[in-house]
Amino acid sequence: MDIIAKSAPFIDPQNLNESLGQFRDYMVEVLQVIDFTLSNQKNQISGAVSEQNFLQLAAAVQSLSSSLNAQNSTISSINTTVGNLQQELKSIEQRVSALENAP
Repeated sequence: MDIIAKSAPFIDPQNLNESLGQFRDYMVEVLQVIDFTLSNQKNQISGAVSEQNFLQLAAAVQSLSSSLNAQNSTISSINTTVGNLQQELKSIEQRVSALENAP
């Protein structure tokens, strides 16, 4: 699909005033199409990505990073607690075993 006509009007040397008028109209139409297209692309690009978008993204990443650090801390604490419980369970198992083997 052509947005801009590929062929400009022919300039007839025998009818120069009318030919130049047609060529002028063609140029005005082409420039309007170019201006409209560039304006739309600028709006799409500006609306898609802005400095504010990057700042919001950076803030979201920082928030996620903080949340991840907090979760890592919680997991580490849970791992320590599980390790302590495993040691206590082994100690209890040893005491139960010693009681079962006692005379």
